[in-house]
Amino acid sequence: MARAVHEAGTQRVRFTKLESLVLCALRLYYHEQMRLATDQERCAISAGEIRERLIQAGRPAAQLSPRLLAHALRKLARHLLVSIT
Repeated sequence: MARAVHEAGTQRVRFTKLESLVLCALRLYYHEQMRLATDQERCAISAGEIRERLIQAGRPAAQLSPRLLAHALRKLARHLLVSIT
């Protein structure tokens, strides 16, 4: 469980369960990539790979439609937590 908190306590936003799970999965992926000790400053993952990781973690595939996943990623991008390319 993790919580992103603004130092001044402003700019609060509520995420859905799916958005929170996607953010946690992305954080785990980031740590896995940084452990490889490559010279890259950024890591990239496809939406399909995120979906597969969430399914392996126990999330039902029916609840992970491409539309819902895209909506969750766009909301995270809107708050500058991820970058969609």
